[in-house]
Amino acid sequence: MTTLSNAYPTEAAARRAIEALRDGGIHERDIRLLTGREPRDVRREPVGGFAGPAGPAAPMGTYANGTVLRRQGAGAFAGDPDQQRQGSFADTDRITIVRYDGDAERARVTGLRGARRLLSRAPLDHHAVGRAIDELQLGRAVVLVDLRGSRPESAQAQLEQPKRVV
Repeated sequence: MTTLSNAYPTEAAARRAIEALRDGGIHERDIRLLTGREPRDVRREPVGGFAGPAGPAAPMGTYANGTVLRRQGAGAFAGDPDQQRQGSFADTDRITIVRYDGDAERARVTGLRGARRLLSRAPLDHHAVGRAIDELQLGRAVVLVDLRGSRPESAQAQLEQPKRVV
């Protein structure tokens, strides 16, 4: 059994590749779409505040006769806090796995461990699994195709063509 996987910068680009595969005769039950989320940095996003959200440069108070900005409020254990990512309770390894059943989509949410398990069950080498996980951690999308009787060259061309459109 041959399996192909390809990463895309956006979910929309991956969905275009999936449509090309379906138009090329690959059955939808043999296609999986995996989407990841890039880690967020609350220092660069508006967050809740009194009477509305507070932006990253909003003054939050004073310390030693200097104004402290919201993005500087958490400090750091070591190093410059302005150069370090600041997480939140929303930090999770969230990977969405979509499978197709006719015109319906079935999605389930898992973490990196579940995505690694799915990719490892496919006949991919260890390096391909690692690259796919790295792409998912960057917030990209991965298309996984099981080629039961299809020609790998044809499917690979269909996977790569929508990538150029992006």
